[in-house]
Amino acid sequence: MQPTPERISRTPDRRLPTAPLGCGILVIDDNRHHLDIITALLEAGDHTVTTCQSGADALRQLAERRFDLVVLDMVMPEVNGIEVLRDMRSGGPNAQTPVFACTANYMLARRELEGCFGVVEIIAKPIDARLLLQAVARISCEADGKPA
Repeated sequence: MQPTPERISRTPDRRLPTAPLGCGILVIDDNRHHLDIITALLEAGDHTVTTCQSGADALRQLAERRFDLVVLDMVMPEVNGIEVLRDMRSGGPNAQTPVFACTANYMLARRELEGCFGVVEIIAKPIDARLLLQAVARISCEADGKPA
């Protein structure tokens, strides 16, 4: 069963992995439903989440402040995920920020993106809550120098 934001916020799964410290995470997705689900999952893990529904809005947010992690939908109208990644890596406060690429085309993204532009995880849609939170915990642990 696909998680919904309401189910996540009302009944948090205590078995889901959490990062040792809350992260500041920017979530970018043009689909409001996906944005709400990812946000609810991350907030349930005590992370601070900022959201954007477009690549253009994401570029403004990325220029204004540093995030610990960016969760980025790769297929968006106007400014797509690759364009956001290129701009991020060209300089600014998030030039080194790790990125999770979210896509329904997992195999294609894995071939084309793995290790490129600082993409450290490729997350398949629909989002698997456990895999997402495990990946966030790994990033947090690496930043703290602790094993995940």
